[in-house]
Amino acid sequence: MRVHFLLGHQRREDGISYWRSNAILVSLKTFVNWLIEAEYVSESPIESLEFLTVNEDRRLVRRALEVDELRRLLAPHISSRSADSVSDRIGDMG
Repeated sequence: MRVHFLLGHQRREDGISYWRSNAILVSLKTFVNWLIEAEYVSESPIESLEFLTVNEDRRLVRRALEVDELRRLLAPHISSRSADSVSDRIGDMG
């Protein structure tokens, strides 16, 4: 099927993620469903295409900030008077 090959080509050549590939497929399936409802086509030629497992293509692994990282991030944005209070609360968390 051409859609399957196009999405595979985009992943290989253009480096799109599995998440983006799935988003494109959702859009295509939605459009084809509209075509069916509007009676332009009688059935979906892409109904059998399956979504990719996004966890197999993790581009960015997220993690919680360490206490020191959080302090450095918030320090410039907090007044010096309240910074001690916030720092104490953050210290309590770690």
